[in-house]
Amino acid sequence: MTKLILVVSVIVFVGVAGCLAVRSPLVRGLGQDPVSGGMLASSALPAVAVKPAEDMRLVAAGRVSVPVTREGMFNGIPSAAGWYALHANPSGAQLTAILAEAPDRMRWPVNPTFTEHRGAVSLRTGSEERDGMNLSTCTFIRQEKDDPWMPLYAAQGKGWEGPLLVRQYVWRGINDSFKLMIEYREALPADILLPLADDPASRNAFERRADAAFTLLRGDGGNFPGSVDKVPGTDGGEVRRRCLADVLGEVVEPMRLSLCCD
Repeated sequence: MTKLILVVSVIVFVGVAGCLAVRSPLVRGLGQDPVSGGMLASSALPAVAVKPAEDMRLVAAGRVSVPVTREGMFNGIPSAAGWYALHANPSGAQLTAILAEAPDRMRWPVNPTFTEHRGAVSLRTGSEERDGMNLSTCTFIRQEKDDPWMPLYAAQGKGWEGPLLVRQYVWRGINDSFKLMIEYREALPADILLPLADDPASRNAFERRADAAFTLLRGDGGNFPGSVDKVPGTDGGEVRRRCLADVLGEVVEPMRLSLCCD
């Protein structure tokens, strides 16, 4: 009798789990957000979402394959999978978010020197905790030609020519196999009087605007998107994939990462 009850319990559990899986499939893509039009979200591990501020509106979303650089560059160039969502507000500020999965058996190394910011002018680096997640942060200036997302913004009339002032937030999860990268961006004013490195008041004001531009949501929270939809893939024609590879940084093999840390 006990065995029969156990078997029935297992069958019921499997059936319920199957129904839940059908009703709530694990998806990385665009989470429901009626105000902005959608947010980057993942109901699969890592279960995380990037909710834009109320004045942000969705400009583009998709999935892209990124030819990232592997340390040493042996055995060809691996591809990372990335899911992204791009937003902009009426004043022209931009918010980008991408969840990038490292290639099979690869990892995103912790890079405190931010050497992936090729050609950028670094203004401040650091770290902070947001919504229970530890983030690496950096404020810097990037040239428009080095920006992976500007063609997508320009196609919707939301882009500009000239340098970008960027505040970047990076989180790594699932044994560093995933990297979440969020950027708040504004056009660098052409009539700026002082270099921002010598103007802490202006830089601090920009960073406060960046902090207010989004909220991180965890899958175990009550305000996580009720549904997450798949996003279309892209051949990279509108995304500058080489620039995106530079922004995401190189990947390493776990064994080499371990040796580097010893």
